[in-house]
Amino acid sequence: MATPSCFSDSTEEGHLSIFLLFDLAFVYQLIVHSGGFASGFFLGFYLLTALHSFYYGYRSGLIVAAVCAAIYLLACFRVSPIEPVDFLLRTTFLFLIALPIGLLSAILREDKEKIESLNRDLSESLETMKHLQGKLVEVEKLSALGRLTADVAHEIRNPLTAIGGFAKRLEKRLPENTSEKRACKGHRP
Repeated sequence: MATPSCFSDSTEEGHLSIFLLFDLAFVYQLIVHSGGFASGFFLGFYLLTALHSFYYGYRSGLIVAAVCAAIYLLACFRVSPIEPVDFLLRTTFLFLIALPIGLLSAILREDKEKIESLNRDLSESLETMKHLQGKLVEVEKLSALGRLTADVAHEIRNPLTAIGGFAKRLEKRLPENTSEKRACKGHRP
């Protein structure tokens, strides 16, 4: 059977067609050499249809189901007589397998894309939150530095005010025209 993989390149899609042809030829040979219509190897067509429907969508699955039905008809004609009702039931199930599996795989792909998009958005949001958290930490540090500076200024201002008040009282007690009084007023002796 073909190795399932999601290819997007046209040359790789060509390889898939070759793999499908080999798979179909293999199942055809199994049916022809094991009894024709009575062979249980017709289940290989179900597997091919299911795999192609799952990996490549319901359209591809329906095409593969139609090709499988035609090849099954050829294999049965070559070896044994066909029972029409059983043949129709078996080939109908090919299409009944292709359609729901293909539709479910399309829904699965859409959901996967949504999840990936949500994961990208979440990742971007986390990066934004980390950036904002870093800024918040920086603001908190600056705020703490501001509070510390205000406390230091207050602690320095209180003694300076007391010293300044004491110096003014001392200046008032100094007698006039003394060198100390002139130094207090900014004159040099």
